[in-house]
Amino acid sequence: MMVIYEALGIYKVKLPLPFRLNHVNCYAVKGSLGWWLIDAGLSREDTVEGWMQFVKEHSIKPTDIKGIYLTHFHPNHYGCSGWLQNFSGAPVYIGEIDAELIKHYWKSENSFDALDTLFRENGMLNDIVKETMGSVNDIIRFTSPQAELKTLKAGQMVSIGDLDYQVILTQGHSDGHICYYK
Repeated sequence: MMVIYEALGIYKVKLPLPFRLNHVNCYAVKGSLGWWLIDAGLSREDTVEGWMQFVKEHSIKPTDIKGIYLTHFHPNHYGCSGWLQNFSGAPVYIGEIDAELIKHYWKSENSFDALDTLFRENGMLNDIVKETMGSVNDIIRFTSPQAELKTLKAGQMVSIGDLDYQVILTQGHSDGHICYYK
C-alpha cells in the first residue's frame, strides 16, 4: 500500500485477483474527517485481508471510513463494496447507469442468462462464452454481500477527503463508468 499523491492523501491499495489479471488497484483518500475509498475489489477472503491490512497499517477504525465511491459495476471494482459497507457503515456511491447494471447482472434472478447475452452481444466467441459461463457462479459470488447503493449523476459534485470532485461520465469500459475530477 503506497502513497501516490501525498498532498491529497491518496493511497493506492493493490488487491489480488484470481485471474490472469492478477490484481486491481483501489484507492483510499485520507481527509481531515476520515477516509474515503475508491473501488473495492472482489468479494473474496484475499481482498478482505488486503483491506484489513491497510486499515491496520493506518490505524483506521471502521467508523473512520466516510464513503465508498465506485467507478463502475465490474465485480473487481464493485464486488467487496457490500462487505466494506457492512464493516464501516459507510454509504456506497456509484453512477446511476451502472447501478442499474448491478441490478441486472448481479442482483437479478436472471443474472446467468443476462451475462450470457452480454458476452455474445459484445462479440465473445462461442467457445469462450461456454468456458466463461462455467465460472459465472463464481463471478456472481464475488459480488456478495450486495451493497446498498446511492446513485450519482454526471456533473454532480462529491466530497472525497477534503476536496470536492465532479462526477464525469466516461463511458466505454462500462456503459456507466465514471471518474472523479478535480
